[in-house]
Amino acid sequence: EALAINYLKGIKRSYCYVGIGYVSKSDFPKAFRYYRLSDSVKVENSPELALYNYTMIGSAYRDLSNFDSAEFYYNRALHQALNEGKPRNLATIYKNLGLVYLMRYRNVEALEALNTAQHYLQGISDPINQIGIWLNTGKAYANLLQYDKAKEYYTKSMQLVRTISNKYQLVECHLKLSDLAMLQSNYSVALEEAFAAFELLRDYQYPPQQAEVHQRIGEIYTELGQFEM
Repeated sequence: EALAINYLKGIKRSYCYVGIGYVSKSDFPKAFRYYRLSDSVKVENSPELALYNYTMIGSAYRDLSNFDSAEFYYNRALHQALNEGKPRNLATIYKNLGLVYLMRYRNVEALEALNTAQHYLQGISDPINQIGIWLNTGKAYANLLQYDKAKEYYTKSMQLVRTISNKYQLVECHLKLSDLAMLQSNYSVALEEAFAAFELLRDYQYPPQQAEVHQRIGEIYTELGQFEM
């Protein structure tokens, strides 16, 4: 029986990993196919596998701006995380929910979720989650026009991400600082930060981020009246 359970765990995990691979190529139909195959494999007493798969599904829907579905799957992941009771996983799910609220301009709800994530992360060394919480918190404050607080959180994020050399998070930091500069009509700084992100993507490729960086540079040149760029 134990061998059978381990076998099912391996299948469930493998389907999910294949789905992640297709997301990295922006092939979402195939990604969802494998995520659903993973979901169809039922494994007793392994909530962490379902939690991870639901989180990946939610994140894929978030990348597609399907926020209702993203929130639905993040809440399914939260249900699993509450059953499991591990603070790190709870922090991750509340961080993800906070990001969805943020993208829907539900800024107060976003800050509440992110504060909850920060609570669960206390005493845990998890720089990736910490950077995500700080970046999202900064964006919520930027949306609320509290630019000094936004920059405080972005700066903390940048300082931490440089200690771990995570290119995905470093690109996110530059994009957030670019966004903040644009909100303050400081287009030279906005362009400098956007091109810093662009340079990082020369040897690190993730299509959703590439699209966001190109769009940001285009937006800045539009604001500067350089439409041919």
